[in-house]
Amino acid sequence: MKKLNLEQIKDARVKTLQNAKDLIDDADILYKTNQSPRIIFLCQIAGEELGKYFILSNSALELIYKGSLNWNRFWKQLTSHKFKLKTITLMEDILLNRDPSKEYVPELQEQVRILEEGKQKSLYSDFTFGMCHHPREVVSKEMIEHCLKWAHGRLNLISNHEKIINDMGTLDKITKEDLEQISTKYNLKRFIEM
Repeated sequence: MKKLNLEQIKDARVKTLQNAKDLIDDADILYKTNQSPRIIFLCQIAGEELGKYFILSNSALELIYKGSLNWNRFWKQLTSHKFKLKTITLMEDILLNRDPSKEYVPELQEQVRILEEGKQKSLYSDFTFGMCHHPREVVSKEMIEHCLKWAHGRLNLISNHEKIINDMGTLDKITKEDLEQISTKYNLKRFIEM
């Protein structure tokens, strides 16, 4: 597997966040023109990009902390739609001060399953209850509006998070000792393998 350096990972974070914004902008354009069910797909993959942003952020911190990275795990996570969805959902909850408990993991997995199913139904004609349905028959205006609101909320949350990181210069200045203190203070080790 290809190894990246810290600068490449930091650059990928910025580009990934920008791509999420661009996908949501595309969804807004579609909404203004015809309320296509594909808006849900665009919002969903924007969410996956925001999950990727956190995977890249965590990987940058791990590279600083450990001096190396499990590249096989990195690429597996970075290319897994479900893992990226799980990551953004978990990080959103943490940033909104919702404390995930042990019971949270099955709930999170169910949320990801539902989101993934919705993404597929917004793109493809599909058989449900023995009948073929076009995405426009399955996806309502309310679902589209909810999805757009959700995507904008997530983007704002993550953009504000990125602004704080940039203002602090965190990835340029953080040390291994800083990470150990943060990890201990906020009990973050329990989230590493979720």
